[in-house]
Amino acid sequence: MREPGGPVEAGPATGPGAGAGTGAGRVARPGLRPDLRPDLRPDLRLDPEAAERIRTEIQRAGGREICFLAQVTEDRRIVHPRAVARGNHQAVLAASRDAEAGEILLHNHPSGVLEPSEPDLLLAARVYEAGLGTAITDNHAQALYVVVEPPEPRTRALLDLALLEGLLAPEGALSRMAPGYEDRPGQREMLRMVANRYNEGGVAVVEAGTGTGKSLAYLIPAARWALENGERTVVSTNTINLQEQLVAKDLPLVRRLVGKELTWAMVKGRGNYISIRRLFLAAESAPTLFEDDRSQELEALGEWIRTSPDGSLSDLSAPPSDEVWEEVRSDGDICLKARCPHFQECFYQQSRRRAAAADILVANHALLFSDVQLRRALENWTQSAVLPPYSHVILDEGHNAEDAATSHLGAEVTRTGLFRLFSRLDRNGKGVLAAVEQILAASPSSVERDDLLRRIETRLRPAALEAREELHRFFDALEPGVPGPEEEPLRLGRGDARDPAEDAALLERLDRLVGGLLRVGREVEEVRIRVESDETLRDRLEARLLDLRSMERRLESARNALRLVLDPREEGDRFVRWIEGRGRRGDALRNVVLAAAPVEPGFLLRESLFRKVETAVVTSATLTVGEGDFRFIRGRLGLDESPEEPELPLPRAGETFADGSLVLDPGEGWGMGPKEPWEEGGSGDGVGGGAGPEGDHGGNGEMEAPLSVTEARVPSPFDYTTQTLLAVPTDLPGPRDGEAFHHATAAVAAELAEMTGGGIFLLFTSYRALQATAARLRRDGVDKRFPLLVHGEGPRSQLLSRFTAAGNGILLGTSSFWEGVDVPGDPLRGLILQKIPFRVPTEPITQARTEAIQRRGGNGFMGYQVPLAALRLRQGFGRLIRSRTDRGAVLLLDRRILHARYGPRLRAGLPDAPLVKGPWRELTVGLRRFYRAGGDPGDAGEEAPRASRLPRRRTGVD
Repeated sequence: MREPGGPVEAGPATGPGAGAGTGAGRVARPGLRPDLRPDLRPDLRLDPEAAERIRTEIQRAGGREICFLAQVTEDRRIVHPRAVARGNHQAVLAASRDAEAGEILLHNHPSGVLEPSEPDLLLAARVYEAGLGTAITDNHAQALYVVVEPPEPRTRALLDLALLEGLLAPEGALSRMAPGYEDRPGQREMLRMVANRYNEGGVAVVEAGTGTGKSLAYLIPAARWALENGERTVVSTNTINLQEQLVAKDLPLVRRLVGKELTWAMVKGRGNYISIRRLFLAAESAPTLFEDDRSQELEALGEWIRTSPDGSLSDLSAPPSDEVWEEVRSDGDICLKARCPHFQECFYQQSRRRAAAADILVANHALLFSDVQLRRALENWTQSAVLPPYSHVILDEGHNAEDAATSHLGAEVTRTGLFRLFSRLDRNGKGVLAAVEQILAASPSSVERDDLLRRIETRLRPAALEAREELHRFFDALEPGVPGPEEEPLRLGRGDARDPAEDAALLERLDRLVGGLLRVGREVEEVRIRVESDETLRDRLEARLLDLRSMERRLESARNALRLVLDPREEGDRFVRWIEGRGRRGDALRNVVLAAAPVEPGFLLRESLFRKVETAVVTSATLTVGEGDFRFIRGRLGLDESPEEPELPLPRAGETFADGSLVLDPGEGWGMGPKEPWEEGGSGDGVGGGAGPEGDHGGNGEMEAPLSVTEARVPSPFDYTTQTLLAVPTDLPGPRDGEAFHHATAAVAAELAEMTGGGIFLLFTSYRALQATAARLRRDGVDKRFPLLVHGEGPRSQLLSRFTAAGNGILLGTSSFWEGVDVPGDPLRGLILQKIPFRVPTEPITQARTEAIQRRGGNGFMGYQVPLAALRLRQGFGRLIRSRTDRGAVLLLDRRILHARYGPRLRAGLPDAPLVKGPWRELTVGLRRFYRAGGDPGDAGEEAPRASRLPRRRTGVD
């Protein structure tokens, strides 16, 4: 992440650092020593005042070892030492994280022998990556042994703001390149702010209204900085649509604007790629791996890899079954790396090589947070982890960052996933064990081979069978307390009678299950170790050894996840935990989900992302609440200092969590296992674990300096006062009126479609409401006049394509259609939002966060639910007007926005569109005029009200 000292990663001549200068002079980072010729520099020495301070601190500590951070002056004196840790290398690493590059880490040897030990040398190597030197002194601070000189200061070419803004100006390069160019002053304003952050460092939080052109505003500074300074930027988004837009449209344009040397890569999680070696291996072993015949799927994949451009799931028109993909996907646990016969053509390795050479990486939030989690576990901020090293990060669609971090940093264990894990190991003579036995049986007879076959049959397989039975018994015992599909999840840790922690018998079954998983893992490990120790067997079973190792780690991850959810001990307060059922009770396919999620992930984002990069930009069209208030988003993302927030526990160094339906894998991909040639330097000694409070705050009792955060709102260039209106009927059934509300929604949609000729989105907050409305529309025959496209009845991308092509469709969507959907122009002419998009208040994460706010003296509903609903409402509203020529009406069928105490806060954040309210029959008059002639939609007096088929609301029901 930070690359404050040492060389920039080497790349091709057209890669980082190859671009010509912009005319802005090169400057040293503030606070660093001027460059001096090494052969003329005087030796480092302790300033007398510094030596006295060091002696005093050592005496106070009773002569024990203390670590200091100190500055180095121009004449090479060590000054201003400050104690940061006492006798713990891990704490030292943590405390040195935020030191200025060019400083020196100094500690004493109480013995007086200053020769560095092996741990001293390892420590020196690690902190040098962070731009620090290392030295050792005695308890009297008289002698000094310099282990590693502080690295020379980096110099950077500052961005020329006028030059970059000129690219977007009316007479600039963009105006000559882009057909239909429009001058966007807000775009230039945002570019200037982002470029300033690159020059000065820190965090920029920018709300850029729809139509601003924010992607160019942040990509141009990122690209120019990479070409000038050889420092990579990661652009992280929440949706695949935006990633594809950046890669296919925006970045090629940026390359033309700033220099053809610019390179980029879209990075996907490892599990998205097929492994050529594993595909061939699965085809050879299919009879022993799969219970059913999967030969056609495997043959189809074999044909597909011959023509696929990147070998990823997104390139498959028909994805394979989960069972097949589990056996053929790329997996870090079982990768042979450079020893693989398909290493050069490997799709995943090719993606790595592209990423390693790229100036800009485009990724999703989940992959970024996977990288952050692994770096934090390994204390590796400068080398490769899940992603190659980077110095700058841009979080687009930043309003989703907390949710993405919550999802990724939690744990989920499912009954289906656990049984799938055991089925992969051994089921009815199929699976990994059967494949291992088959190869052993075909090997030359030997004492070791025969003993291994006997051990598998008499110890490993019975252990796996018994663990599977414990799994059945555990979930059978858990089942009565698992909520049904129509019930709320069961939140744990609140003293509920159904809570497993309150059931001694169930906890005993949990202990037995965890013990069974442990025994199976140990037996798998024993078989693997013994095969590895026999050269003949090792060569024959090389591929299956990796399968066994993967099984060990996934069994361990399953144990850890079960404990975290059901018996969390000290981690309990940091996580919200719950159980939910998916499917009806008694259904053979019913799944049981046990989950845990961090209550406050903002702490991790602050300490392990925003503090670790030189520049961070958080941007979205919806970041503020009310009239431009950033406090909510800053607080949720950890950008406002909040020492009350808990630190999340870390995975152990190198631990690989299970994937799929177990828990997410923070270690897949970069930096796990043997290093590639371009990864020289690696991630150090792999020391993991938490730094603890002392390390987190500098070790001397002082809090770290606040983050440098700037914020700005860039308004949309659209004229919402003439392009749209917001209509709120006041006489319809409301959200609490059940089926009557859905019937009213269908009737409004039908009548609006008649006015507009179709071209309508209906957005819902629940799938049940969507289905009820769709059924009513079909019953009323609306689908005979307009194409009816319903979320869940086809892939989202297909539904959107059909909607756009039809031109008169009615599309019903739930959560994923509220954002990341762009249908400019005539195909979308009207938008109906059924309800204010509040989160379900009984959902465990929502409960836990509102409770946390209340414990701090706030109002959980107003402090969490209302701001989130405001952001979501703005996202939904933003689906309609996507260009300066778009026109259409937004209907909100939830009149609470008019009279509830939180209504003004919701309305204040919406675009400046006319708000019209009143009985539906009166609103239709203005709506018809709005669509027919562009008149004032609030003036309904010229046309007589028409009779309406709409249900009426019940008196007194809100």
